This record gives sequence, structure tokens and C-alpha cells, in this order.
Amino acid sequence: MAQSLHEAVDSLEQKIGSSSERVMSMQQEYGDMAREQVRANPLAALGAAFAAGFIISRILR
Repeated sequence: MAQSLHEAVDSLEQKIGSSSERVMSMQQEYGDMAREQVRANPLAALGAAFAAGFIISRILR
């Protein structure tokens, strides 16, 4: 029984590890895309950041 439990834990650890790696690679990919968009359209990015900040400040009042 202990061996079976150990194998289940190892299997779960491998699944979590591979999922974590996928999430990290997706984060890197989306971060790179965001940087490219900001470099291509700096004024639009600034406007979007200002609008988001304005909306959040209104919501939190």
C-alpha cells in the first residue's frame, strides 16, 4: 500500500511539474507579446494604462 501511495504521489508531482512549466512558458510568451505591443504602440499602451488606473481608482473609492 505504501508503494502504491508513493507511486501516486510521484505521478501527481510529475503532472504538477509539467503543468507548472507550461504555465511559465505561456507567461513568458504573453509577456514577450505585451512588450512587443508596447514598443510598437507606446501611446496606446500609455492610454490603456491610464484608463485602467482611472477605472480602478473609481471602483475603489
